[in-house]
Amino acid sequence: MIRALCVQLFSSLSHWWERVSGAGWNGNAGVVHPLSLTLPRNLSEEQVVYAHLHINPSFCAERSAVAESMRHILIHRRMDSATSRGMTQEKLCRARRPVPGRKSVARRYISLSPKGERAQQNHKPRAAAAFRLWAICLLSGLCFSATAATGALEPSHATMTGKPVSANVQRRAGAQSPAPGKSAAPSEQTLELTLRDAVFLGLRGNRSIRSAYLDRIAEKFSLRVEEDRFNPKISLTGSYLSGRSQDGRANTSTLAPAITLLGKYGTQLSLSWNQQSSDAQHGDSTRSGGPTLSIIQPLLRGGGSSASAPLRLARLTEQANQLKLKTAVSDTVVQIIQAYYEVLRAQEQLKIAREGLERSRQLLDVNKAMIDAGRMAKFDAVQTEADSVTQELSVEETAHQLDAKRLDLLRLLALDSNTRITAVETPVAQRIDIGRAKALSTAFEQRPAYLAQLIASEQASISLAVARNEQLWDVSLVGSASQSRNNMSPEYGGNRAWQANVGVQVNIRLGDLSVKQAEVQAKVNVAHQDILLAEARQALELDVANAVRQLETCWRQYEIAQRALTLSQRKLEVEREKLQAGRSSNFQVLSFESDLRTAENASLNALIAYFNAQSALDNTLGTTLKSWEINLND
Repeated sequence: MIRALCVQLFSSLSHWWERVSGAGWNGNAGVVHPLSLTLPRNLSEEQVVYAHLHINPSFCAERSAVAESMRHILIHRRMDSATSRGMTQEKLCRARRPVPGRKSVARRYISLSPKGERAQQNHKPRAAAAFRLWAICLLSGLCFSATAATGALEPSHATMTGKPVSANVQRRAGAQSPAPGKSAAPSEQTLELTLRDAVFLGLRGNRSIRSAYLDRIAEKFSLRVEEDRFNPKISLTGSYLSGRSQDGRANTSTLAPAITLLGKYGTQLSLSWNQQSSDAQHGDSTRSGGPTLSIIQPLLRGGGSSASAPLRLARLTEQANQLKLKTAVSDTVVQIIQAYYEVLRAQEQLKIAREGLERSRQLLDVNKAMIDAGRMAKFDAVQTEADSVTQELSVEETAHQLDAKRLDLLRLLALDSNTRITAVETPVAQRIDIGRAKALSTAFEQRPAYLAQLIASEQASISLAVARNEQLWDVSLVGSASQSRNNMSPEYGGNRAWQANVGVQVNIRLGDLSVKQAEVQAKVNVAHQDILLAEARQALELDVANAVRQLETCWRQYEIAQRALTLSQRKLEVEREKLQAGRSSNFQVLSFESDLRTAENASLNALIAYFNAQSALDNTLGTTLKSWEINLND
């Protein structure tokens, strides 16, 4: 809009200057200069010169021409002010003469050339040149302002806190950001992403990753609960009762604090204090209470290592949950990488389609020239026109695919669907050699799925041990000691009593098949986990072998595609030269054009497939997070 206003302003000023310059130049009537129309009349001469010199001084090539223009500005300013005061033409002419011994205002800023005096003899060309110079400066300054304003539209996503994105995105987003409370329209947002930018934006905003981290809050608390099993537990019980009977009122209060502790080998320790008091209106007041200590040590069921089995199972579950989080993040990173490469593929395919359309149009121009020269029949150009229309359709289809891939990437990054993104990564293929034995060793150590299966097998073994322990008799050593004190009222005094005992406690269950059922289920689960572990081991070996072979195959395919692309380009160039020499036909050139587009797409697909094979190999080995230097901070 600003540029359109500039063009309209320039057109209006041009028509006005044609009318003014057409009337001729009259020295007695004064000098009319367009620059004076844009400034207030209450400015001093120095301010007028300074303002016009700073419109755009970079375009002032001839210092003498600018100085002469400034002289005309000042003359016109003096004439205008003098006319408003009613000065005569004679006084006005005297006012125009420079004062001896005093430099003009224009000379304070720019030195006049030696030919300046002779240049005053022809005012009309000077004024026209000055006006053209002024118009160019004004329009250039406005266009530059419009361009700078347009370049200030930047997205807000690239300046979020967290892992830094590429420097060019941060520089553009931070240097010229919209004013507070104002944001660029979604259709005008453009976000240039490198692959690393996309990965870290996804780590920060992807919903699947955020959901996985929310699950970890509950999972960590479950582990904390199990670890708290062997910490002392304190309970406080109390009551107060107020009653009324034929004997009067009576109040009874009870207070019983207790501490319990469970040992790692099943030892149960309990210490409690039972305090009771009773106050009657027409009776005796009694006080009783004392501590009680009890110890129970299981010898068979519930004793030994089986007592800590729940804690061991909880810790193994925590390790499995950590591996699950690692798997979720790794899978999401791989999805983002593949989605980014799909956007890059769509961009390059659109570029290939547009280049093919341009070559088709160039061939059509050549055909028309040959038809005009009488070297080709007119109907022979129909093939080229049809190919050009087909290429236009291909451009539209490829643009649609690009928009679909862009939306897929925005969904993974959890960005606004109206955000315009551009993949600016310049992929450079480098061959990666990794031996199968080394890959297998790495996978056995770091692949989350295999490690999780190992944990599941260990959990099944612990559960079987617990089920077998539950079938044993409940034989425990018990011991207790207590002390009590009764009638602690000051009127009656009181007495103390203590008691201690040690013994064995036995509990035998007979004919209970549910105990045997738990053992049978545990055995089946162990056998099932062994099968799954063998399956996971074989799957790991097959996946690693396939990933390594796929990487090598994709590299060979890329090299072949590159050679085919070079030969297709050369073949088309030769055929075009033969067509211009009259030794080939449109059909042959169009056929080679199609071969070139096929070779370009094949080379692009081979390159993207090679990069996807790299990310798939990382994911198979479980080294995706390590390759991208990602810490889970779990």
